[in-house]
Amino acid sequence: MELPRKIDPCPIVDAIIEIRFSTNIHPSAVFGVIYNEFKDKYPTVEKLPILDIPEQIREKDINLIFKPYYTLKNGNNLIQVGPRVLSINQPDIYKGWDNYSATIYEIFGKVKKLNIVSTIKRLGIRYTNFFKEIDIFEKINLKILFGDNQLLGDPTFIRIELPDEDFSNLLQIANKANYSKKEKTSVIGSIIDIDTMLDKNLNSFFRDTKKIIEKGHLIEKKLFFELLKPAFLKTLNPIY
Repeated sequence: MELPRKIDPCPIVDAIIEIRFSTNIHPSAVFGVIYNEFKDKYPTVEKLPILDIPEQIREKDINLIFKPYYTLKNGNNLIQVGPRVLSINQPDIYKGWDNYSATIYEIFGKVKKLNIVSTIKRLGIRYTNFFKEIDIFEKINLKILFGDNQLLGDPTFIRIELPDEDFSNLLQIANKANYSKKEKTSVIGSIIDIDTMLDKNLNSFFRDTKKIIEKGHLIEKKLFFELLKPAFLKTLNPIY
């Protein structure tokens, strides 16, 4: 299948590249080192609500240990940092893979030189797509059956894990979903959320950063476009 370079309007409302890691320094010092490296280009710092949780709980709760504590901002590009996690986000307005990936490789190149990461435990490449006022289950190559009857129209949420080579895709699809962009009024539509993960063979991550991320991005993109029925894809003005 030939994959489009883009569709218009672009449905991507959030893009996140995340690494989870163990560190060569004390975890509490990670943010300070990262901030010192990026403060000139990412001058705005925001504390995240997780810091309201006592440290002893944050350090022991398996659901919290890989959460970010701070956000560094430069326009629409964000770096989120925690003691064992770093993500590069492009929310609301996606500027395309060429723009986004250039930012990703620049940041990871600088993190590599800081020599604070000892082991990469997980790479995540996550895209959230929103389709306004559409029931996406009518538009995709996926059927949910109750007996012999296809379920359509009712509020539906599904979560499926699909392996692809060394990667694994966590696919989440929902209709009748609310989406609010910044301060604007929320709208109803459908969400396709794909988190493409790799949690093995990451010893060469900083040596083969581009090769590994490009492969994961292609796997995510391929799954997204394979989901869409050809007739629906045509309505999205694909550019090849």
